[in-house]
Amino acid sequence: MEIAVAQPALFDDEEGERVAARIELIELLLATLRQAGDLVPVRGDRTRRSRSRIVRRAEKYCLARNGADLCVSDLCRVAGVSERTLDYAFKEVMGLTPLAYLTRLRLHRVRKALMAAAPGSTTVSAQALTWGFWHFGEFSQAYRACFGELPSQTLQRRPKPADLRE
Repeated sequence: MEIAVAQPALFDDEEGERVAARIELIELLLATLRQAGDLVPVRGDRTRRSRSRIVRRAEKYCLARNGADLCVSDLCRVAGVSERTLDYAFKEVMGLTPLAYLTRLRLHRVRKALMAAAPGSTTVSAQALTWGFWHFGEFSQAYRACFGELPSQTLQRRPKPADLRE
């Protein structure tokens, strides 16, 4: 690798040298992987894996449901952990609290509904209520912080196929 970085021209025309370098690189990677297989996970690694599993279980549950009526206690029940454990797991894995995650999920679902709505078929208020937002001012601020525009602006735009996948 050092030679390839220092003198890349050596590998321009010589097929044999490229093949030899590729083989050497693969052998080095395999040796590294064999050594990594011998490592015993430390407590921090096990904790991280456990927290990732907790978050995956909770997220899978959320994504399979409507989302408007989900609460943190539902996620605790599904993941089989306490609220404190769930909180630690979400903060480490996603950088969010479980409540912030649920709010973000609902915001995205409102956005998707607003973008897919036919002109005149819905209102921002109706969609906010459908997805569990009761305080319209806080909803509007959270929406703008998340997407950089007001929900009314989203509703006024014509849907684009790429936007609907969010």
